[in-house]
Amino acid sequence: MPLCVPKSVVEKVKRALKSGDIPLSRLYEMDSKEMNAFFSSYVGDALAPRVSAVFEEAIISSNKKAFANVIKRTFTPKQQTDLLGKV
Repeated sequence: MPLCVPKSVVEKVKRALKSGDIPLSRLYEMDSKEMNAFFSSYVGDALAPRVSAVFEEAIISSNKKAFANVIKRTFTPKQQTDLLGKV
């Protein structure tokens, strides 16, 4: 089932990723519980597990480009350039 997140929440997460408030490198070090707690402050308790799952899936994927693909599906081309340099 697709993840349906309000646009305002998506924009909040995008800004946090772009600014470094959500450090991509730190996400790689978190377990599920930590990631859920971390994302709950951005998307709320109800959405945090689903948002975390999207990132976790990309992190554990055998496809080396999975995390980059999440960024490409979520961000504009300019934002992609900024974020892909951090992956």
